[in-house]
Amino acid sequence: MNNRTITTLGLLALIFALFISVTAQDATPEATPEPVDCTIDGLKAYYSGLAEGAQSALDAATPEADLPQEALGALYDAGVSLQARMLACGYIPADIDTLPVGEGTSIERVLEILDTLTGDPLHGQLLYLGQERSSQNTTLGCGGCHEAMEAEAAPIGPPTAGTWTRWDEEYTLLPEYEDQPFAYFAAEAILNPNVHVEEPYLANLMPPFYGTALGYQDLADIIAFLESQDQLPED
Repeated sequence: MNNRTITTLGLLALIFALFISVTAQDATPEATPEPVDCTIDGLKAYYSGLAEGAQSALDAATPEADLPQEALGALYDAGVSLQARMLACGYIPADIDTLPVGEGTSIERVLEILDTLTGDPLHGQLLYLGQERSSQNTTLGCGGCHEAMEAEAAPIGPPTAGTWTRWDEEYTLLPEYEDQPFAYFAAEAILNPNVHVEEPYLANLMPPFYGTALGYQDLADIIAFLESQDQLPED
């Protein structure tokens, strides 16, 4: 390699370093989500903002014309946003059993809602085995990974049989679960499966979409079914 080549490479390296430096300076940091303000004043301000936007869309529509899609869309979006804010502030609607759990919902919030429902273990078993669809019109594949489909086959994930027994004898000894009920452990295992991975099974095998695949009643029923699994299989 001659001196000219070395010099050229050096200049290219300098230009690249300057480009990275300028790019880093110009990069806008990601905005940190603001905490939800559930005070009376906070809710009034939030509602006023939504109402103002919807009212502006209605005012822009002429009485003689058909109601424009923009106005309808603004009203619809305002309703959806308001509903999401009320749920985030702790409201539990009468039809919560049919609503999807949602992605990113905290386990504490999930348990707060599950406390208002009664789980049906028989229906939970049907959901678990894929013999009935969830309220979100999804067929679950739980049994395909947690049940041995063939006599000599091993399940891909922790076996269904003895779920509650393992909880009672093993997981309650772990610091993160010692003060939690079984429902906390089960809900976390379903909604956030990589938080705790039982050996020798691998992470990322269980899909993380059950928050959208399950309604709250579905989740309550499956947890009730798993809680009934208090006997280890006989050899």
